[in-house]
Amino acid sequence: MLWRLRLRGQPLGDRWGDLANRWAPYADEQWSAFNDWHALMAFVGAGRSDLVERKLQAQAGAQAGGDYRTGLTDAGHAVCRAIVAHGHDDHSRVVELLRPIRGLTHRLGGSVAQRDLVELTLLDSARRSGQRMLADALEAERRSAMQWRAAA
Repeated sequence: MLWRLRLRGQPLGDRWGDLANRWAPYADEQWSAFNDWHALMAFVGAGRSDLVERKLQAQAGAQAGGDYRTGLTDAGHAVCRAIVAHGHDDHSRVVELLRPIRGLTHRLGGSVAQRDLVELTLLDSARRSGQRMLADALEAERRSAMQWRAAA
């Protein structure tokens, strides 16, 4: 929910800091891309670049060790790097990372609503990076999907 509010530009006070503090003991561990992605949202939201770096190092170690059970291959690592890029306002990079993996986010696990954060982040970054045609296409796709679900 906090990431959705962030994408809408809502002030969140110290909520990110509280959440980052809860994830901090796990910054050096790598269980799954899904958990890492959520931890990174908290670290980025709180402005905790120290924890971001530790989490990325843990991921690099898992990948170097050939641990593919963690979901980092395909979509996982791209989503994590995109969250970090979003935190640095590098919206072109976010688009570059997320566009190719749109059809792979189910591999992250979690609910449809949780995975929708990837689409919302892509849409936000397409807008912010001036990629208007892409942003318009993504919005049209979302509207169409909502109409389809409402009619079903």
